[in-house]
Amino acid sequence: AMMDRYKENKIDSVEGTMYFYAPETCTDKNDSNFDAFPLDIWALGVTTFCLTFLELPFHSQNNNFEELLDEIKNSEIVFPDSRKISDDLSNLMRSMLIKDPDKRITIQGLINNKWLNEGREHLTLKVKK
Repeated sequence: AMMDRYKENKIDSVEGTMYFYAPETCTDKNDSNFDAFPLDIWALGVTTFCLTFLELPFHSQNNNFEELLDEIKNSEIVFPDSRKISDDLSNLMRSMLIKDPDKRITIQGLINNKWLNEGREHLTLKVKK
């Protein structure tokens, strides 16, 4: 079960759609443990890219698994010309799709992100005291 593999924010294997694999999971090492939260941030970055451009950020021309893993590990993110996006959204996606999990944006970084908080000052928030 997933919870059996989840210890101290580490997981020892990856399941799910390969297009959402984070670079640190694209390895042949069987002894790898992955920080769970950066994996989720990466997948959220792929999802944000897909919702924005209606295509995947990393893909294989021939649906070749090794080629896809190589793309995820080594190719830089390229934004399609199909849609113009703001610098703030571009920066948000880039920060979620940083190859190095230790440099990738954190949950706290997302909470404070400029693009995600745009327009928030117009909301009326009732704070209980």
